[in-house]
Amino acid sequence: SGMVFYGSGSEKSQFQKAIDGRLRRLHEFISELSVD
Repeated sequence: SGMVFYGSGSEKSQFQKAIDGRLRRLHEFISELSVD
């Protein structure tokens, strides 16, 4: 039922941080493009 994350909670938070960082860079990139 749904996705299951194996491992400790720190592993999951690390994974979340990686995604957040990637999304943040993507938003910065898009905002720079939309400035022009």
